[in-house]
Amino acid sequence: MSQRGTEAVERIFADRMPETARRIGSADDGKKLPLTPIIFGAGTFGHAYNDSRQLAETTIPEETIRRAFASGINAIDTSPYYRGSEAIIGNVLGDVNFRQQFPRHKYHILTKAGRYGADSSAFDYSANRIKTSVKESLRLLKTDYLDVVYLHDVEFVAEDVEDANAAGLHKAPRLLLNKQGRLEEKRWGLSKDMAGIVHGDGDRSILEAAGALFELKDKGLIRRVGISGLPLPTILRLARLILYHHKRPLDIVLSYAHHSIQNDTLGQWLPMLFDAGLLQVVNASPFSMGMLTRRGAPDWHPAPAQLRQAVRDLSEEIIKSHPPKGGLASDVQGHEAPRTTIERVALAYGLSSASPLAKQATVTAVGFSSPEEVEEALAVYELVYGKCSSAAALDEMTHWAVIAQERLTQAGFQDWIWAQPDPLIGKP
Repeated sequence: MSQRGTEAVERIFADRMPETARRIGSADDGKKLPLTPIIFGAGTFGHAYNDSRQLAETTIPEETIRRAFASGINAIDTSPYYRGSEAIIGNVLGDVNFRQQFPRHKYHILTKAGRYGADSSAFDYSANRIKTSVKESLRLLKTDYLDVVYLHDVEFVAEDVEDANAAGLHKAPRLLLNKQGRLEEKRWGLSKDMAGIVHGDGDRSILEAAGALFELKDKGLIRRVGISGLPLPTILRLARLILYHHKRPLDIVLSYAHHSIQNDTLGQWLPMLFDAGLLQVVNASPFSMGMLTRRGAPDWHPAPAQLRQAVRDLSEEIIKSHPPKGGLASDVQGHEAPRTTIERVALAYGLSSASPLAKQATVTAVGFSSPEEVEEALAVYELVYGKCSSAAALDEMTHWAVIAQERLTQAGFQDWIWAQPDPLIGKP
């Protein structure tokens, strides 16, 4: 991006956020975190996407984080599972010069606990391990508190009730009026009268780990407690289970690959998630773990071959309709990029809130590997949603999002989610 283009997106969020939204909340003020519409997904600094050892020897992580924070992005998300990521981030955040420019209270650190490797043996949700994990994250990230800690990939630990974790169309369950006239869900153990049922040892592990995080929150080491995972039925069931047994709700949930041009079911689940006491929901992976890109899904991606091909066909259709005419950035080979690509369509769609209701608005975690990727995301956001947004650009992105959903519906994969293989190497 040119210097002029860089200046155009400089601090596009910070300048619009009211002063009250910029202030960091207290340890338990009952309010959601004032996160910017885009937050920095730092799984890219881990083993799955880049060589973290090589990254640690370059200035790329510092340049990327500085670029994001200077642009107004005010949160960064990581995990012990993204091996090397926490240490790389901590080396940047702990630098004296960095702290002078970006004081700790100006940004949020979100990390996770409970998953430490690629297979089932690498999960440890015991209270002692969770507490040790959080303290290790504090050390690596060079901070004395964490704004959010999620239990990482809860579906691998919790019980799978009525195949809630299976591949398929996981649209919100049909709502029926019960005798009291209240809405009640009837699938996947989601009936309200089942909220407190512990279905096995996996559920007991979830409750033990959540209790450990609540204890650390009470001590001021954590500001918000959450869970992360893929299958929304399991996420909702566990949110209710934790509320029932701990008599206090989760603060936040990280959902991924459920608000994209391929799967947009998150919005259907939000009312029930917020009804379980949540303050906010973060949407991650608008590219569906790299699938919605010109490169296509990585080898480790669980998407079946038919879905991968449908996405490739869609990407080629977009490119053929938009030959290179300049753009917001060059592609990975340094060639002139097409004006509209599947990445831009996916990103523009994913950056929108999954809910039209302000109180249920979602923010989006986007993975960044370089300052150029930060600039590209900010430029797309500004072009479609910012102060200088273009009606033509919004129409263009909407047009292709509709076509994408039509093509994926024809292929049988619109709003379809894959099952989680175990082990799954490289999943964010």
